[in-house]
Amino acid sequence: MDVYTVAETNEQIATSIDAAIKTADALEYKGTVADSSALAALEARTDIKNGYVYKAASSFGYNNDSLTIKTGDLIIATGTEGSNGFIPVGNITWEIIPSGNEPFLKGKIVATTDHNPGFGLED
Repeated sequence: MDVYTVAETNEQIATSIDAAIKTADALEYKGTVADSSALAALEARTDIKNGYVYKAASSFGYNNDSLTIKTGDLIIATGTEGSNGFIPVGNITWEIIPSGNEPFLKGKIVATTDHNPGFGLED
């Protein structure tokens, strides 16, 4: 990291720190999200950066209820940041990390021969 003199601006220092954090692929916890309208409000903001992390305070549907975000899941903002360092409105993608309260699947792994070759669970 570069060393700045007193004459250099706080903005230059902040830019250097932001670049170092991006290089480290750091996440920054920003708070909780209670429901889909709160998540939509975040999507409309102009001050969201890659790696901002929110925690679901309750379970709610997202993306026209095609996905259920459960209480405790982590919601991470990703996208291409503009020259101002923020993700432009409409370009945010949310990565959902389950909190571990998902149902436990029990069974042995077996090879499948159906239309989707791979592995499946057998009772």
